[in-house]
Amino acid sequence: MDQWNGSQRAIVVKAYYKNSDSLTAARREFRRHYNLGRHDRVPSCKAIKTWVNNYVETGSALKNKPTKHTQH
Repeated sequence: MDQWNGSQRAIVVKAYYKNSDSLTAARREFRRHYNLGRHDRVPSCKAIKTWVNNYVETGSALKNKPTKHTQH
């Protein structure tokens, strides 16, 4: 099971773009949005990059589903 749900991922991706593609600012905004303390868990920079890439490629920050390639 994924640690971060779709709504949480969407908040981070939106914050990333809103803050001039800043990973640090996206993490900071996530922390503020959920009223998390300094040592509470937030998405890693690597996770945010993955979510942003998934969003760009598929329109969703969720995991890419493997596609089945069919040959005719």
